[in-house]
This record gives sequence, structure tokens and C-alpha cells, in this order.
Amino acid sequence: MLASMPLRLAEDRPPIPPVDLILRVAPSFDPEHVEANREAFDLYGLSHLEYFERALAGVGRGFGDFERLLDFGCGCGRFVRHFGSLASEVEIHGTDIDAEMIQWCRDNIPFGRFEVAPHTPPLPYPDHHFDLVINHSVFSHLDERMQDLWLTELQRITRPEALLLLTVEGLSSWNRLGTAYNYERGEYQGWRAELESRGIVFINQDILIGSTHPDFYHSTIHAPWYVMEHWTRWFDLVAYLPDGSISQDLIVLRRRADGAPAPRTIARRDAAGAAPDPAAPQTPVQAHLDELERLLQPLPPPQSAIGRAKRRLLRFELTQQRQVNEHLAFLLRSLAPMSSQRDEAVDRELAMTRAGLYEQANRVSLLAKQLREEIAGERRGD
Repeated sequence: MLASMPLRLAEDRPPIPPVDLILRVAPSFDPEHVEANREAFDLYGLSHLEYFERALAGVGRGFGDFERLLDFGCGCGRFVRHFGSLASEVEIHGTDIDAEMIQWCRDNIPFGRFEVAPHTPPLPYPDHHFDLVINHSVFSHLDERMQDLWLTELQRITRPEALLLLTVEGLSSWNRLGTAYNYERGEYQGWRAELESRGIVFINQDILIGSTHPDFYHSTIHAPWYVMEHWTRWFDLVAYLPDGSISQDLIVLRRRADGAPAPRTIARRDAAGAAPDPAAPQTPVQAHLDELERLLQPLPPPQSAIGRAKRRLLRFELTQQRQVNEHLAFLLRSLAPMSSQRDEAVDRELAMTRAGLYEQANRVSLLAKQLREEIAGERRGD
């Protein structure tokens, strides 16, 4: 059954959180743009839920098909605020380590149930309690030991056949990091060596030093093969969607029945041999992205603050889609020559890369629809 949720900015949705709480979960912004960025925060949460809804639709489910939902790392309600229309059918829960943000959620989101999470398990929930867990940007900040603790805990509190939507920083984030740091710098080369050998690298010398977050909360990059090999100790991997949650990779997992054996570990591919040509070939999506850029270029700036926020989000999304197109095309080109070996890991990565390309095409179609609506609004003088 596919019971989708009406994803829209409801008039009666809870208030936007205060700026000091938003700054704990979002990049800093110029004081003169406070209101525009609060509105962007509002839209950003809804945009993520649209990506999550599409991921669920890929397995024939919708938010309304579940009995009890947990937003793991809910912060100040970026996602939960938009679940009002769902609350009559689904029990909504949120948990976070920040007690002040949880208190704000309790005071302002009447349809949710919120609990402060400890820094390490257990959570204050019984076994087999949830049939859906969503999360954005928690595992992208924990080292491997902490991740394993929380994957074990999520397995405990989810019931058999439950779905989990979790995000990590993947290849796009790694390439953005390489742009921010000189690719030839020694520290970057060290991170790269660790990522290539272990599939995960935890970077504790980052912009989160001195933030409101605990000392263990920094930056983690995952290689897709690491998730496929390591996380399947706890869950079955349903899908791995590169940049499936805007700027992070989205992973769809299914909780196995108690006592069910884990699938056979996917062997790591030997990295020896000549490196593939880094030049990414053109894909059909690239032409669509070029056309969207051409249409967007002559549009005058919107007059309203919310219109400007939407325009910034649209431009950001176009940039992200261009990057993920390059990465997916590169992966497909790199893996294709190996397919004749009939290696299980290669076949699986090829299939998921192709699935990612199809998913990206759907996202570009959505962008085109948004841009067409904006152009029509400009012509009407909205």
C-alpha cells in the first residue's frame, strides 16, 4: 500500500524555531538575512521530506503506511514540524541529544512525542517499537565506534520489516572537501588513503571545533562499498541513493527478522591496476541541466523574501544535480569494464549506480516543473 503524505507548507504548521536553535543545525548566515534564512530553513525541511517520500515510493510505501515513526536526531523539528497532516494516522516521535531543542519541540509541536537522547545508547524506547526511522546528518558526524553502537540500538528499537532512511556524507561531500582543501595537501592525502583503504574516514579537525556540539561530533565521509559491506551486519540494504537527500547520500535499510542470518559480506574490490580515466562522459541528464540553467539565467530576482529563498534553493539544487551527474557518470564508466568478470560486488554497484541515474532524472524533472511554475508566476506578475 502506498499512502503518501500531502507535502506542503501547511498554514497551521508549528512556528519556525528561533535563530539560535537553527544555527545549531544549519550553516551560519549573515544577520541581515535572518528572516529569509528562517524561511529557507522551513522550505529546506520540506524539501528533504520530498526526497524521503520518493525513496519510500521506490519500495511501494508512503509515510502514511506506518504505525510509529521516529526522527532520530530531530534537532529543533526541521522535519517533524511538517508531519501535522500525518499525526492522526501515525504516531510521531523525535529524539535528539540537545535538551534545549527537545524542550522547544515539546513546547511547540503538539502532535509529536519527544525524548532527550543520551550520547550513547540506550534510547528510552522498548524493543521493536518503531516501523519507520528517518534521519538526516547524524552518521555523517560520528566515528565508526559510535556508529556501530547506534546501528545496534536502532536494530533493537525497530520491529522486523521496519524501514530506516539514514544519510551519510558520500562521494559528493568528499569532492567538495577536496575543493575546500588543496587536493595536494598532506592532510587531504592522508584522509584519502584512509578512505580508500577502510571505506570511512573521521575528520576531527573541522569547522565543528568550538561549536555547541559535543567533542565527539565532527565530520565523517563514507565510501558506498563500506555501507554495503559494514551496515548489512545489522540491516538489509534496500537502496543506496547518491545525493538522495539533497547534499548527502540516502540509504534505505530494512530490519531483518530476529535471528535471521546476515547476507554474505560483499567483497571489497582490489584497487590495484591502472586508474580509470577521471573524465566523466556526458549523460542525457546533462543536457536537461544545461537547459534549466539557460531558462533560469534571465529571470529577474523575486520580490519577496520567500521567493528569493526558493530561488537560492533552486540554484543550489541545480549545482548539486550537476555534481552528482558527474560522479554517477564517472562511476558507471569506471565499473562497466569490470562487469564481464561477473563479480557480485561489481554487479551490485553497477545496478545501484544505474538506479541512481534514473533517480536523478526524476529529480531533474521535478526541478523543471518548479522552474516552469516560477517562470509562469513571473509572467503573471506574482
